[in-house]
Amino acid sequence: ASVEQLIEAASLPPNCASIIAWSCAQMGKFRRSLFSSLAKLASRHLMEFQPYEVTNIMWAYAQLSKHCLHFVDAETTELFEVAAQRFCRRSVGEFKVQSLASALISFSEISQRDASDKREISLSIARELATLAKDAAPSTQREVSAAFDALKAMGV
Repeated sequence: ASVEQLIEAASLPPNCASIIAWSCAQMGKFRRSLFSSLAKLASRHLMEFQPYEVTNIMWAYAQLSKHCLHFVDAETTELFEVAAQRFCRRSVGEFKVQSLASALISFSEISQRDASDKREISLSIARELATLAKDAAPSTQREVSAAFDALKAMGV
């Protein structure tokens, strides 16, 4: 059976969507049907994902957004909306610095996000990152700076 068939049959654990999407994006493989199916599965269960699973799947879809500029479907849009809600509802300290930095970078790269949503999410993440800055590695600080530069360039 194909991965899409396993997803549709609900025989794939929801958090596997994060692992599969991340792995495919890491390899530069962006099969649209697969990413649509993964987005559909993840959207239904994203509020249950561990923080690193949320940021991993958002990173994967940020890569999809960069490599397939015109790929927007209902499932992917829904995933972005649920992810935005997940980040807006997170508890302080729930996400580690690296996860917050990854989320900030991913939201800055996802082309389908509305600018006002990006601003709200980014400010929320930035406020928390500011309190955790002392714990951030220099490489993470550079990534956060790059993400803010990208947001600024987009007018967010």
